[in-house]
Amino acid sequence: MSKQAFMEALTPNDLKGMQVLIGAMPVGIVLFLLVVLFRTLIAPIDTPDAASDGSTVTMLSLVHLMLFGAAIVLAPILHRAQLRKVVDGGARGEELAVEAVGAVRQAAIVRLAVLEAPALFGLIICLLASKHELLSVQPIYWLNALSSLIFILFAAMNFPTRERVEAIFDAHFTR
Repeated sequence: MSKQAFMEALTPNDLKGMQVLIGAMPVGIVLFLLVVLFRTLIAPIDTPDAASDGSTVTMLSLVHLMLFGAAIVLAPILHRAQLRKVVDGGARGEELAVEAVGAVRQAAIVRLAVLEAPALFGLIICLLASKHELLSVQPIYWLNALSSLIFILFAAMNFPTRERVEAIFDAHFTR
């Protein structure tokens, strides 16, 4: 498949669709992060639970750390696997170019979805810690929000533009 065939298959509507899908994913994380911040900084705080010593939040934070580490390793592997399916498939010519555009979109969505899971989980832990007034007493629990910030930055840095999609083609479909 030639680069020209791929770029012709990448219609403005395809690119716009990719941008909407990829752009919407971090918006949910940003909104949830704002809820956590609002809950922590502005909303009235519940009376501290005497039984809440932070052990549950600590355990969940360790699970979050492992989940985030696994996602960082798994996301690029799944991204490459999605793209490799097209290269290893039997399509040729224009059909291959159209299939490649779809694979680029699908690979980007899969990669972000894998990274979004620990981002959401980290914010849920922050919300739980906020409910038990642990964020003000032990601000180290804010580290759970770091996966969300990394996710937002990653999504922004990989927002699909024509040039970035072309670079993906160059990296994965040229031999």
